[in-house]
Amino acid sequence: MSRRSLRTSNRDKNKALGWILGSIGIAIIIGIIWAYVVQNLVKREADRATGCPKDRYDSVTVVLVDLTDPINPIQSAALHNALLRVKTEIPKFGRLEIYPLTPITMSAIEPLFMGCSPGSGHDIDSSLYGNPELADRRWKQQFADKVDAVVAEIQKIPPQDNSPLLEGIQSVTVTAFGTPLGAKALDKRVIIISDMIHHTSNLSMYQGAPAFDILKSTQYYHRVKPTLREAKVDVFLIVRDTRLNVQQPPLYRFWVDYMAASNGFLRHWEPLQ
Repeated sequence: MSRRSLRTSNRDKNKALGWILGSIGIAIIIGIIWAYVVQNLVKREADRATGCPKDRYDSVTVVLVDLTDPINPIQSAALHNALLRVKTEIPKFGRLEIYPLTPITMSAIEPLFMGCSPGSGHDIDSSLYGNPELADRRWKQQFADKVDAVVAEIQKIPPQDNSPLLEGIQSVTVTAFGTPLGAKALDKRVIIISDMIHHTSNLSMYQGAPAFDILKSTQYYHRVKPTLREAKVDVFLIVRDTRLNVQQPPLYRFWVDYMAASNGFLRHWEPLQ
């Protein structure tokens, strides 16, 4: 092959390589632009105060903490760990509401916290069109730190004479699931941190839980029956050394039947530890 033919061949190869590399570069740029456009098209308008999308809640998790009776330091540490674990389980655009069990009056229990997770770095599929470190900082500042503050605050609530657990469950589920956005959430979860021993002038479980069928026939039951809207219920049981005779299988069966009759499902029942 002559030198001229060799030079022509090399130019053709270089030209072809240039076209290939250029096409790859253009494809990458188009991909980045497309990902950016898609990301912004699906960006949802959020409420400034809570960080929750205005169109719907992807999930709603309600936490009811019953510290009407004192807990020991080990249980306090376990409570802290349980609430921190719940915080990390909230998905992006999922709503979290935390309530203390308080004496029920004419008004509903006010939440200590309500807000939605903005998503963390784990929710960024690619660093090409997202910043995982920025997402982690936003999650910490806008969501995690606020939950941590509530975890510390809730343990300062003083004990009380009554434990109106039935009224408390009704109150928080009405507040959380009764709104149009809450009702539309496909995933609903109720977390109860309690000894699960209801005690009021209307009903006391200090001597043991009644058979649910007996309670179901009373006017009191119909007054306090919640509407769980197919929510999954998880119980972290605060074990009471002075009430071990009460925290037996009949207590568990009562709450299983109670949640089922309220259109819910008692999924987990485990000691707080």
